Amino acid sequence: MCMGVFAIRLKNYGLCGIKTVYSAHTAKETAYYKEFAKKLGLFVTGGSETHTEQGSRRIKTPAFFPEPSLTEKLEL
Repeated sequence: MCMGVFAIRLKNYGLCGIKTVYSAHTAKETAYYKEFAKKLGLFVTGGSETHTEQGSRRIKTPAFFPEPSLTEKLEL
């Protein structure tokens, strides 16, 4: 099943956003996922965590600043 079909199926079950800003993504991957979220009407989310102690991933890299519509939805 392709990612688009799977994401639409998940959206039908309540998916509201996808993580697009992630320390392991390249700039090209980040742009792709942001566009993907936009096409599906999903919120763009991000993370600041890392899952390994080694490697080049650093906490809070890249920086993620949520859009106001996301913070309103989350009541932040």
